[in-house]
Amino acid sequence: MVFVKTYTSLVSSITQSVQVFRSTLKFMKNKNRNTQVSIDFENGVIDGVLKQIRQSGASGSDPKIAKLIPVWCCNIKVTETKSLLVFIKEMLTPFDEVSLTHVKRFKKESDEQQGTFLRAILCSGDLYGTEGDLRELFREHCAGVDSQHLPIYKTDIPKHGAPTAEISKDWSEKYWPMSWKGNPNHQVLLNADFDVAKERTMVNATLDELEKRAGQHPGDVPVVTIIATPQHEILTTAYDHRDTHVLKHSVMNAIQQIADLEVQRRSNRNAVAGEEDSKANNNYLCHNLHVYTTHEPCVMCSMALVHSRIGRLVYIKSMPSTGALESNYQLGDRDGLNWNFETWKWIADEENKRLDAIMEKSKHELASNTHI
Repeated sequence: MVFVKTYTSLVSSITQSVQVFRSTLKFMKNKNRNTQVSIDFENGVIDGVLKQIRQSGASGSDPKIAKLIPVWCCNIKVTETKSLLVFIKEMLTPFDEVSLTHVKRFKKESDEQQGTFLRAILCSGDLYGTEGDLRELFREHCAGVDSQHLPIYKTDIPKHGAPTAEISKDWSEKYWPMSWKGNPNHQVLLNADFDVAKERTMVNATLDELEKRAGQHPGDVPVVTIIATPQHEILTTAYDHRDTHVLKHSVMNAIQQIADLEVQRRSNRNAVAGEEDSKANNNYLCHNLHVYTTHEPCVMCSMALVHSRIGRLVYIKSMPSTGALESNYQLGDRDGLNWNFETWKWIADEENKRLDAIMEKSKHELASNTHI
């Protein structure tokens, strides 16, 4: 009897555990289903609403058309390969700011006069000003290559790796053999941490504020900027006041408000003796914060975002004449700057139509030379 009771109790316990496990598994599946997003790798679009803005995929550019840069090349004998590789590794690559890992270093050629020889990429075209400068460097540091009779010249190659294997093959035939190891941006898109529903909420929050502001102040330039934490906690909302001062664009005002909050935070910290400051070593106002704005920022605002070191920007409307992220310059992803941030354009029809309607209702047309 005791055994039967124990067995019955054990079966009941196992049954309850299985039910709990099934409920948990069902919740996890539903949770994963809710957070799954579709990714258009070729066009860099997540869930059909967020378009990635990158320097190599700027607005209006065809991904099949390569952006070319000049590089210094030379022709060598096959037996000179080892000496040249050492020379490139020690004397050129450490000083070259342009990455050339997306192309193969050598290209085999042959003709009746020279037979088989190798064309080799030495460095970017900007590293040395003249062919004579490079030849002198060869003479001093590359004894294994006949520098006196060495053909040194410039040629154009794609600046970035190709987005697909097919395009890589095409560029290899047109320009220079490419090194295809898969599109690195595919992993960036896969790793992008987006809750699309919350992103939509944030985008609509900017439109809610814009609609409210347009009704109360119909003469204002219709631009709103929100700065939030990566967890979507809104820290500040800013409007555009360039009618009172040329520098008071919406993005600039939002950054200023974050600065004011930081001043207040430090004042409160100083008032509490011995309080540990978790931001003591962070001198950047908006480090890794997320910015949502109705219009593509201008050069001034974009550089302010770079210097503030934001983590992500989402905007709705492109500004072809004055925008500095998608339309011109690609400052969020530009080579040579000491900080880059994610830039995304909200392309969903619903919010774009809503923005157009609010702007129309505000009776304030943006002049073609207005900087937003």
